[in-house]
Amino acid sequence: MVRLALAVGFMLTGVSVASSAAPDPLRLIPDKADLVIKIENPRAFLEGIKSLDAVKDVTQLDVVRKALDSAEARRFFELIAYYERDLGHPWPVLVDKLAGGGIVIGSKINNGIDDPVLFVVQSTDEKLLAKFIEKATAVIEDELALSGGNNKLVKQKYEGFDTLSFGNDLHACRIDGVLIFSNKPEALKKGIDQHRQNISQGGKPAENMLGSAKLAAGRKLLPADPQVWVWYNFDYIKNRDEVKDNLKTPRDNAILTGLFAGYLDVIRRSEFLVAGLYRNKDGYALTVRMPAGRDGMAEDVDLHVPRESKVSGTLPLLEPKGVLFSHSFYLDLGAMWTKREKIFNANNARDFEKGVKEASRFLPGASIDKLLTQSGVHHRFVVAEVSSNDYKVEPLVKLPSFGFVTSMRDKQFGKSVETLIRGAGFLVGTQVSLKMFEETHNGVAIVGYRFPEDGKFPDDPQKLRFNFTPTFAMVDDQFIAASSKSLCRELIDTLKKEDRTKGLHPNMQMRGYADGLGKFINAAPDALLIQSILDQAIPEGEAKKQVEQLLRYINKLGTVRIETDYLDNEFRFDLQWKTGK
Repeated sequence: MVRLALAVGFMLTGVSVASSAAPDPLRLIPDKADLVIKIENPRAFLEGIKSLDAVKDVTQLDVVRKALDSAEARRFFELIAYYERDLGHPWPVLVDKLAGGGIVIGSKINNGIDDPVLFVVQSTDEKLLAKFIEKATAVIEDELALSGGNNKLVKQKYEGFDTLSFGNDLHACRIDGVLIFSNKPEALKKGIDQHRQNISQGGKPAENMLGSAKLAAGRKLLPADPQVWVWYNFDYIKNRDEVKDNLKTPRDNAILTGLFAGYLDVIRRSEFLVAGLYRNKDGYALTVRMPAGRDGMAEDVDLHVPRESKVSGTLPLLEPKGVLFSHSFYLDLGAMWTKREKIFNANNARDFEKGVKEASRFLPGASIDKLLTQSGVHHRFVVAEVSSNDYKVEPLVKLPSFGFVTSMRDKQFGKSVETLIRGAGFLVGTQVSLKMFEETHNGVAIVGYRFPEDGKFPDDPQKLRFNFTPTFAMVDDQFIAASSKSLCRELIDTLKKEDRTKGLHPNMQMRGYADGLGKFINAAPDALLIQSILDQAIPEGEAKKQVEQLLRYINKLGTVRIETDYLDNEFRFDLQWKTGK
């Protein structure tokens, strides 16, 4: 069975060239499909992956080289050599001819578990495809003979076409220059019926996905020339009772509203989702689109999206030295209070009011409802490896610093929070001898707390507390809370320089930095080294070599950026991986 799997994998994952002369394989996918995946140009797709430095470099890692030297990998390469020899072409040319017209996968979603899936592989050389299937059939029959089992390759006919079946989950048929196969015999027959219908209509679009208006509308939302694209129809999932409950507004689940109201509302108003994968000059981009945006959005979406498109959705990402992760997002906590009766159902709104009233009893000089309405809509979170340490004592396990910066509608928010912080610090300090400090940096007042270096403190064998000096400050309409004084100072300097009048349209953006992660791990690689030794039971010298290779590789992975944005009538999700040098 390994050789059978490799034969199919060879044909599907090899390099190929799309041909303008080849008919579109979408013509054999019935128009009732809920999921369609298409590789437009398989050659560009595979060559794009192979050309990435990150892919080239990963093959030099010892652990990957060992995997490529495994029995399964060697059998795969042997199988490629077998086809190259018997079919008379090197493997890139073979796949050009066998799948050069593209690859399509279509499925009708019935229960989401055992749904029928139809694969269509369009060749550009009908004779070579017939010869390949003949060779592949011989490979399968030889494999079955060697295994000595009861499974057999069953050859049958359907509507005059030869079909092959192996067990219950593999059924195939060649129709002229196209190979179709499926996990269900019924799906295979529908593919054959689609071909017959196309012929009977004289080549005009029949009831297939090539003529689907919904699919065409989805493709228009995507940027041009995706290497791979996916179209998904929401009909099945939106008709499930549990999904219906979560898509209605106001919904019963208040947590989902607080976290995902915008996404759920877009799904509620969209018929489909479409996604495309693109190869850029220095990486890859994945984009997702849905045909619904700000127009017609429900009240609860105000939590995550400004209703007016001219209002900025986010502020620029914070990027101090040694940054590992940065996140900027829009969240209107004030709307959660002022629009609670529209955002939540009656029970949740009543419970929310009660909770706010009860919690406010414990806040001297403040109340939760005032804090919510005084808070701003722009929030930023950052994780960074800060170079300096705020203690003489070194923690045994070093952790990165993190900071949270939030905007304020009313500066009284910052003053109220500072009062609460001072009160909380006093109460905690009586238990663990926390020491409050106050100072000024770049004209900004700072207040924070230090953990005792020689005083009483609950059991902390790793001395983790010496990673933290909780620090707070206000810069104009921004309130800073940082885990270390060093990071707080850097954030103050950043906020003093930036122009916050020029916000960005996306309502959420985040970025991960491999370079920062690599430097942070490299600062204390002992834990990674020990884990490598334990996992592989290898000598220390070899483990150290593997860790050094891995750290060098991580440093070259570049950055990953994610954004979400709501246009008037369109939702956009974009992920971009930009490789390093």
